[in-house]
Amino acid sequence: MTLKHIGLGLTVDQATRSKQLIQLLFSAGHSVSYYTVLRMDNSNRNNVLERYKENGNLFHPRPFAASTEPSSYICYAIDNIDINEELLSGMGTFHATQIAAFRRKDENEPKMDLEILLKSERKLDLQFPSELQELGELSLYNKKPEPNLVKPVVLDWYSPDINLVG
Repeated sequence: MTLKHIGLGLTVDQATRSKQLIQLLFSAGHSVSYYTVLRMDNSNRNNVLERYKENGNLFHPRPFAASTEPSSYICYAIDNIDINEELLSGMGTFHATQIAAFRRKDENEPKMDLEILLKSERKLDLQFPSELQELGELSLYNKKPEPNLVKPVVLDWYSPDINLVG
Protein backbone atom coordinates (compact mmCIF):
# COMPACT_ATOMS: atom_id res chain seq x y z
CA MET A 1 0.00 0.00 0.00
CA THR A 2 1.55 3.29 -1.10
CA LEU A 3 0.55 6.90 -0.53
CA LYS A 4 -0.95 6.89 -4.04
CA HIS A 5 -3.31 4.04 -3.11
CA ILE A 6 -4.37 5.74 0.12
CA GLY A 7 -4.71 9.20 -1.41
CA LEU A 8 -6.69 8.00 -4.41
CA GLY A 9 -9.08 5.99 -2.24
CA LEU A 10 -9.70 8.85 0.19
CA THR A 11 -10.03 11.43 -2.61
CA VAL A 12 -12.49 9.37 -4.66
CA ASP A 13 -14.54 8.70 -1.52
CA GLN A 14 -14.68 12.39 -0.66
CA ALA A 15 -15.54 13.43 -4.21
CA THR A 16 -18.10 10.74 -5.10
CA ARG A 17 -19.05 8.76 -1.96
CA SER A 18 -19.23 5.76 -4.31
CA LYS A 19 -18.43 2.40 -2.76
CA GLN A 20 -18.55 0.72 -6.17
CA LEU A 21 -16.02 3.14 -7.73
CA ILE A 22 -13.56 2.70 -4.86
CA GLN A 23 -13.91 -1.09 -5.01
CA LEU A 24 -13.40 -0.97 -8.79
CA LEU A 25 -10.16 1.00 -8.33
CA PHE A 26 -9.13 -1.44 -5.57
CA SER A 27 -9.78 -4.44 -7.83
CA ALA A 28 -7.60 -2.85 -10.52
CA GLY A 29 -4.79 -2.31 -7.98
CA HIS A 30 -5.00 1.50 -7.94
CA SER A 31 -6.55 2.14 -4.51
CA VAL A 32 -7.07 0.74 -1.05
CA SER A 33 -10.36 -1.06 -0.39
CA TYR A 34 -13.55 0.74 0.57
CA TYR A 35 -13.39 -0.70 4.09
CA THR A 36 -9.83 0.59 4.52
CA VAL A 37 -11.08 4.03 3.46
CA LEU A 38 -13.81 3.83 6.12
CA ARG A 39 -11.28 2.79 8.80
CA MET A 40 -8.92 5.62 7.83
CA ASP A 41 -11.74 8.20 7.85
CA ASN A 42 -12.92 7.07 11.28
CA SER A 43 -9.36 7.04 12.64
CA ASN A 44 -8.77 10.59 11.37
CA ARG A 45 -12.05 11.83 12.82
CA ASN A 46 -11.44 10.19 16.19
CA ASN A 47 -7.93 11.63 16.28
CA VAL A 48 -9.17 15.16 15.56
CA LEU A 49 -11.94 14.92 18.16
CA GLU A 50 -9.51 13.57 20.76
CA ARG A 51 -7.06 16.43 20.19
CA TYR A 52 -9.96 18.92 20.21
CA LYS A 53 -10.92 17.79 23.72
CA GLU A 54 -7.29 17.61 24.93
CA ASN A 55 -6.69 21.23 23.91
CA GLY A 56 -9.69 22.66 25.75
CA ASN A 57 -12.14 22.62 22.81
CA LEU A 58 -9.67 24.20 20.43
CA PHE A 59 -8.42 22.51 17.27
CA HIS A 60 -4.99 23.09 15.81
CA PRO A 61 -3.12 20.73 13.51
CA ARG A 62 -0.49 18.62 15.26
CA PRO A 63 2.49 19.76 13.15
CA PHE A 64 1.75 23.41 13.97
CA ALA A 65 1.21 22.79 17.67
CA ALA A 66 4.31 20.63 18.14
CA SER A 67 6.61 23.07 16.38
CA THR A 68 8.27 25.45 18.83
CA GLU A 69 11.48 25.90 16.87
CA PRO A 70 12.03 29.29 15.26
CA SER A 71 13.21 27.48 12.12
CA SER A 72 9.63 26.41 11.42
CA TYR A 73 8.24 28.65 8.72
CA ILE A 74 4.49 28.79 8.30
CA CYS A 75 2.92 30.12 5.09
CA TYR A 76 -0.70 31.17 4.88
CA ALA A 77 -2.91 31.24 1.80
CA ILE A 78 -5.97 33.45 2.24
CA ASP A 79 -8.80 33.93 -0.23
CA ASN A 80 -12.20 35.63 -0.22
CA ILE A 81 -15.28 33.76 -1.29
CA ASP A 82 -17.86 36.14 -2.78
CA ILE A 83 -21.08 34.92 -4.39
CA ASN A 84 -23.48 37.29 -6.21
CA GLU A 85 -21.38 40.28 -5.23
CA GLU A 86 -22.49 42.29 -8.28
CA LEU A 87 -25.96 42.95 -6.85
CA LEU A 88 -26.52 46.61 -5.97
CA SER A 89 -28.81 45.82 -3.05
CA GLY A 90 -26.43 43.31 -1.48
CA MET A 91 -29.38 41.01 -0.77
CA GLY A 92 -28.75 37.31 -1.24
CA THR A 93 -24.98 37.70 -1.33
CA PHE A 94 -22.47 35.55 0.50
CA HIS A 95 -19.04 36.64 1.71
CA ALA A 96 -16.54 34.46 3.56
CA THR A 97 -12.81 34.05 3.97
CA GLN A 98 -10.88 30.80 3.71
CA ILE A 99 -7.42 30.39 5.24
CA ALA A 100 -5.01 27.48 4.76
CA ALA A 101 -1.69 27.16 6.62
CA PHE A 102 1.35 25.32 5.27
CA ARG A 103 4.54 24.31 7.06
CA ARG A 104 7.55 22.47 5.70
CA LYS A 105 8.53 19.50 7.84
CA ASP A 106 11.95 19.77 9.48
CA GLU A 107 14.48 17.05 8.60
CA ASN A 108 14.79 15.71 12.16
CA GLU A 109 11.07 15.93 12.91
CA PRO A 110 9.46 12.55 13.75
CA LYS A 111 6.60 11.14 11.72
CA MET A 112 3.04 11.72 12.86
CA ASP A 113 1.72 9.03 15.16
CA LEU A 114 -1.73 8.55 13.64
CA GLU A 115 -2.87 4.98 14.19
CA ILE A 116 -5.33 3.37 11.79
CA LEU A 117 -7.95 1.29 13.58
CA LEU A 118 -8.24 -2.36 12.60
CA LYS A 119 -11.98 -2.54 13.07
CA SER A 120 -14.22 -1.65 10.15
CA GLU A 121 -17.17 -0.13 11.99
CA ARG A 122 -18.82 2.85 10.39
CA LYS A 123 -19.39 4.73 13.65
CA LEU A 124 -17.05 7.05 15.48
CA ASP A 125 -15.62 6.12 18.86
CA LEU A 126 -15.99 9.69 20.10
CA GLN A 127 -19.03 11.94 19.75
CA PHE A 128 -18.92 15.36 18.11
CA PRO A 129 -19.06 18.17 20.68
CA SER A 130 -22.42 19.94 20.61
CA GLU A 131 -20.82 23.36 20.03
CA LEU A 132 -19.64 22.17 16.60
CA GLN A 133 -23.19 21.40 15.50
CA GLU A 134 -25.33 24.06 17.19
CA LEU A 135 -25.86 27.64 16.16
CA GLY A 136 -26.34 30.49 18.58
CA GLU A 137 -29.61 32.38 18.80
CA LEU A 138 -30.41 34.66 15.89
CA SER A 139 -32.57 37.72 16.24
CA LEU A 140 -34.14 39.10 13.08
CA TYR A 141 -35.35 42.25 14.86
CA ASN A 142 -31.93 43.74 15.57
CA LYS A 143 -29.65 44.46 12.66
CA LYS A 144 -26.49 43.53 14.55
CA PRO A 145 -26.42 41.24 17.61
CA GLU A 146 -24.55 42.39 20.68
CA PRO A 147 -21.28 40.55 21.30
CA ASN A 148 -21.19 37.87 23.96
CA LEU A 149 -18.03 38.89 25.87
CA VAL A 150 -16.24 36.44 28.14
CA LYS A 151 -14.01 39.08 29.77
CA PRO A 152 -14.77 42.76 30.43
CA VAL A 153 -13.44 45.24 27.90
CA VAL A 154 -10.69 47.58 29.14
CA LEU A 155 -11.72 50.91 27.67
CA ASP A 156 -8.31 52.52 28.38
CA TRP A 157 -6.85 50.43 25.58
CA TYR A 158 -8.94 52.39 23.07
CA SER A 159 -8.22 55.87 24.41
CA PRO A 160 -5.92 58.05 22.28
CA ASP A 161 -2.45 58.62 23.71
CA ILE A 162 -0.69 61.79 22.49
CA ASN A 163 2.71 60.33 23.49
CA LEU A 164 2.37 57.54 20.92
CA VAL A 165 1.88 59.91 17.97
CA GLY A 166 5.20 60.87 16.41
